[in-house]
Amino acid sequence: MSDAIKKLDFLLLGMPRSGTSATARYLSAMEGVFCGQEVFPVTLDHSALAMPEAFLEPQHPRWNDSAVEEVSRRKDEIRVWGNKTPTYFNGLERLRKELDDCPLVVCLRDPLAVARSYSTRATNEKDPWASWRHGIFAVGDTLVLSQVLASARDPEQILLLPHSELAKDWQSAMGRVAQHISPKNEMKFRSEAIDEINKIKKRQTNRKKVELAPVEMNAIRRIERTGLSDFFNDCGIVTLDMVQSELDEIVKKGPPHPISFIRRLCQEHPVPEVVDRAENWLKTTSRTLKRVRNEQAAA
Repeated sequence: MSDAIKKLDFLLLGMPRSGTSATARYLSAMEGVFCGQEVFPVTLDHSALAMPEAFLEPQHPRWNDSAVEEVSRRKDEIRVWGNKTPTYFNGLERLRKELDDCPLVVCLRDPLAVARSYSTRATNEKDPWASWRHGIFAVGDTLVLSQVLASARDPEQILLLPHSELAKDWQSAMGRVAQHISPKNEMKFRSEAIDEINKIKKRQTNRKKVELAPVEMNAIRRIERTGLSDFFNDCGIVTLDMVQSELDEIVKKGPPHPISFIRRLCQEHPVPEVVDRAENWLKTTSRTLKRVRNEQAAA
């Protein structure tokens, strides 16, 4: 492709079950903005994705066609393009280079709430969420994401968005997000899109959360003792450069070997499928943390 390729303008990532989907919906509700929802997998070379064609034509065996209808309808109006995939943190520095260091938005949430959401979905037979992905993996995702952020370069390009801030005042929170990803874009919401978001929120309000297994609660308490839970909940809507040193100190208080920590806990989990499926998650996580260590050594 030519040098004139129109790439993604921003990425949205963070803790799964932390408000990434809601944030993506609010962004797409803005005039001139569109945020796909897990259209492109982490492993895909994002440097070759041309907008808007990449949302309309298959790019990869795991490409998601969920954006086709809206992009087809709105493509002449959209000026700012993004995609939400929570686990982008597993390939973050590579993706940043592929997208010329575009702005990032990272959603954070109290790991206890995230873990409960993981297990609630995993135990619901009607939910497409993977049945093995219980709350213990939320603990692992928390540890990985915090290490990735603590060592991320150019932290002024990374905006942290706690779920608590989005829930408290979504308009103010989204105003800050819009300013970060596209300062020149005037924030105007399409009323029909906001109406649809409100319907989704109403359907989700009364979901009953399951209790976590004792091994998961012990792991959450270990995280809480480091201050990481408070950080994820209370850091405010700030760019990472303002709090990165604080996060780095918190990470140092955590388990020194996160892979061994999660592997041991998975072996103690009461759900056999967690034990059976843990190794694939651990391999992916191990590769991510190895890259983080290599990047720190090269810095």
